[in-house]
Amino acid sequence: MPVDRCNTREKGQPLCMEQYYRLFNSYRRPGLEKDNLIALPPKPCGQGLSEHIIVLCKGQDFEVEVSRGGNRLREDDLFCQLRRISKMASSEEEKQQPIGILTSMKRDDWAFAWQHLMGSIFLFL
Repeated sequence: MPVDRCNTREKGQPLCMEQYYRLFNSYRRPGLEKDNLIALPPKPCGQGLSEHIIVLCKGQDFEVEVSRGGNRLREDDLFCQLRRISKMASSEEEKQQPIGILTSMKRDDWAFAWQHLMGSIFLFL
């Protein structure tokens, strides 16, 4: 793969791969007064794999298992999961609520909806 390079302040400067851990381990949590940047610490190399990824398909969010017990799943297992997601997203009977659209709401409304969703999720855990 080609090296990613900066194209703004220091044009052509190679980008450090360390920032990808920050990019994929962080998110903006909506708040009523202000948002919070949440950055999860990356797992040290060789100390376990992420167990799942989030896949967006046709406006719906799906959790996909990518490793089990510290072992990566095989390509054909991942392909089966992705194919099932594609079918679910296209099926009217199995269609899930497109919660991603909530992020386009006004910030206070989205923060209130996020708090409500998180409260509902924790009721089921």
